[in-house]
Amino acid sequence: MSNSAKNAVLKAPIHGGCLQVLSQIYDRPVEDWLDLSSGINPNQYPVGQCSQSAWSRLPSRGESLNSAAAAYYGCRSLLMVPGSQWAIEVLPSVIGEVLNYPSQQAGGGVALVPKSGYAEHAYHWQQAGYTLSFYSDLPTAEQRKLCDVCIVINPNNPTGYSASLDALLELHKELNARGALLLVDEAFIDSSPQQSMLTQGVLPNLIVLRSFGKFFGLAGARVGSVFGSPALLSGMAERVPLWSISGPSIEAAERAFLDKAWQAKARRVLTLDTARLAKLLMETFGRKSVGCELFQTLYLDDAPLVFEKLCRAGVAVRLLDNKAGLRFGLPMHESDGWGRLESALNNCLRQSIERDFVAGQLPETTKLLQQEVMCGTE
Repeated sequence: MSNSAKNAVLKAPIHGGCLQVLSQIYDRPVEDWLDLSSGINPNQYPVGQCSQSAWSRLPSRGESLNSAAAAYYGCRSLLMVPGSQWAIEVLPSVIGEVLNYPSQQAGGGVALVPKSGYAEHAYHWQQAGYTLSFYSDLPTAEQRKLCDVCIVINPNNPTGYSASLDALLELHKELNARGALLLVDEAFIDSSPQQSMLTQGVLPNLIVLRSFGKFFGLAGARVGSVFGSPALLSGMAERVPLWSISGPSIEAAERAFLDKAWQAKARRVLTLDTARLAKLLMETFGRKSVGCELFQTLYLDDAPLVFEKLCRAGVAVRLLDNKAGLRFGLPMHESDGWGRLESALNNCLRQSIERDFVAGQLPETTKLLQQEVMCGTE
């Protein structure tokens, strides 16, 4: 199959939490950075005080959390898990053992994954024995005919490509007709819930992943949801570690899922701020950025050098794995972070990179960063 990676063994992806590394390299305290390196809502949900029992008692089985999540997502066939990352790690083995999809022991199957996207998907499907076949926006007709599993990240991170609901339904129809599985990772779709596959209910041979932390700005809570068939959810439930979602996380997620007023306001603010960021990047670089309501990606020929400039100004963004672009998260709404970002970007323009660095040579700090702080597209 074209674009397959049967013999190319992928390395475990490297992720964020890079402020400590940047702090050491640039001799700047962690608290003095403007951190735009993640695609997480900077205007987090105001959790408030958690009850004393949330801290003192073992976590409940989560019936109230399940109910709140089902109301928010509009679908009851779900399993709450300790972050969608956990689901990404265990899904390949569960699918092989519970749903009898091709496994490593059976010689493996073929999994379609985005050429540019959250790298954990490709890594764990390959670890489970699947041959990977990469696609750009959506799989080709040939790929759809030959795959066993198709993974779609919608909207995609970092490319920002968003497949229409109709396109995904057509893809699902083709795959389901031949017994192939469609897995849709909707970690960044909360600002446009009408585009979610969950609006169609749980379809056969469909799995949907949702992330709590990104839209609600509470990534530390480690809460995620898996939607699928009863057999799949039962198999995954057996693998969920005991008490894996903490009491405070359960309380925070319940409140956030049920707070419709906050959700509506958050969507309005994210839409405004994303437009503001896209406009700022266009005015600075003369290039249109791509992305969704939680990040914007800008493809630049000199992305590593711009990354270096921003770091020297104390602004942390993500340098893509292929070094072809930068991904910008949003500053907090109406904060001085916007002025700081604008100042850093203006500095990039005023000081010509060609004047600062010898062509083809990168500063030692940039070389080190490319080894230690690669974009994990989290």
